[in-house]
Amino acid sequence: MKDVTTANFGLLIAYLLPGFTVVWGISYLSEPVRAWLGTGSSSVPTVGGFFYITIASVGAGMIVSTLRWLILDTIHHVTGVPRPQWDFSRLQQNVAAFDVLGENYYRYYQFHGGMAIALPFWYAANWTNSGLWPPPFGRGSFGIVLLELIFHLPAPATRPASTLHGSLKCWRWRHPNQP
Repeated sequence: MKDVTTANFGLLIAYLLPGFTVVWGISYLSEPVRAWLGTGSSSVPTVGGFFYITIASVGAGMIVSTLRWLILDTIHHVTGVPRPQWDFSRLQQNVAAFDVLGENYYRYYQFHGGMAIALPFWYAANWTNSGLWPPPFGRGSFGIVLLELIFHLPAPATRPASTLHGSLKCWRWRHPNQP
């Protein structure tokens, strides 16, 4: 078995962890998935369950990554973050630098973006399972606080009044001293 290196660690955090978060959320709603995790009423963790969870996590991680690209990257481009202009004719002489950038920066973006998609799903599944749907959203809710930490949203009292209108461009947070 291969050791965890920088090459496969990036794939682990980019796909497997957000995917596992979704599978964990599904376990609140599905008895077979709960048995795979070994958290069912009469189940014990098994090697087969580990393989099922691993494969399901990778598959769910790929779906989460697609949703991340579809939702978050679109929001970034709508709010003013320009799309990169790639010139693939220059890639051959810069392949090593491109790989380093991908492994050291883009994989972490994939993880954080994937978790921003996976955590609300897990949170909704957890609340649905506990019979408290719809959840009592509010400032003290753990999920809302977690989402605010992920997206670095300031508290509503400190958010500039000009950013509260309905267009997507308003969600680009500006520092209070910034014009």
